[in-house]
Amino acid sequence: MSYTYHLLCVDTLEVLDLGKFACLDEMGMPVPWRATGWLDQSDGHRVQGDELRRVVERFLVLHRGKELRVVPGEFLNEIDPTGEALRRIDAFSEVMEQLVNPEPDTNDELRAIPFEVTDRLKRACAQRAVSGG
Repeated sequence: MSYTYHLLCVDTLEVLDLGKFACLDEMGMPVPWRATGWLDQSDGHRVQGDELRRVVERFLVLHRGKELRVVPGEFLNEIDPTGEALRRIDAFSEVMEQLVNPEPDTNDELRAIPFEVTDRLKRACAQRAVSGG
């Protein structure tokens, strides 16, 4: 059993393929759920394991402060049926070669978090603390 997922930046409309999430190995034996990676369109190698972790890490740094969602592949087809609006990243180097700009600044990034988000999270944390988990 497997499902295809992507990391979507709602603000920039950039999409990073996470590959399939599967609970069976190549021999059909049960394994814990894991991301199996994706084929790099520049050279055909499978981006997986440590390389997948590195590209996701870089995507997160490049998109910090923005709204990110992990979504199934079908969702992308629903919101962009022509495939022309979303920028689908299909090569490891596309992400790894992007400059981190601006450089991280925690104070600026804290100030940029919308009040509504902070308020919603504070209420959710308070509710969870009261209910015990």
